[in-house]
Amino acid sequence: MAKPSDRFFTERLLLRRWSVGDAPALKRALDENVGHLKPWIPWAVAAPGTLEEITARIERWSRDFDDGRNWIWALWGDGGATLLGAIGIYPRDATGRVLIAAADRAEIGYWLSTAATGRGYATEAAREAVEIARALPGITRAEMRCDPANARSIAVPRRLGFRETERLVEEGEATVVWSLSL
Repeated sequence: MAKPSDRFFTERLLLRRWSVGDAPALKRALDENVGHLKPWIPWAVAAPGTLEEITARIERWSRDFDDGRNWIWALWGDGGATLLGAIGIYPRDATGRVLIAAADRAEIGYWLSTAATGRGYATEAAREAVEIARALPGITRAEMRCDPANARSIAVPRRLGFRETERLVEEGEATVVWSLSL
């Protein structure tokens, strides 16, 4: 199975696979942005923790990256000096998240630190993630799932030409599914 590259560049961003050396920067970002992130993204992603817990989280993401379970990249600005957030691609089928060999679609998820919002970084990174998903074998569409109350997050799929395809409740939370044929 071909997997996506460890790093990509956009006009202003470096999307780089997480490494354990990023744990202090991720810990700092989560500690500083917990109130901003908690309402919108899974607690398993947004939860602050000890440096050891954050390191273990990154190690799990690395194993998942290698196994084709999902691919998560840190978003760096300022030539790779400033952690702005993260973006991930998660293989799915009609039943949920699956290994890439069973997937027909790719879910794209992202978060930004408070200081990075409102500058187009999420749209820029998501545009690149769509192109990455387009190159994955068997993937015919990209999806983004947003809380219907998160207007800033919903603006990203709209800007990229996604269309709302479903409203549902996942794990007790309202979710809007946005889709784009690849």
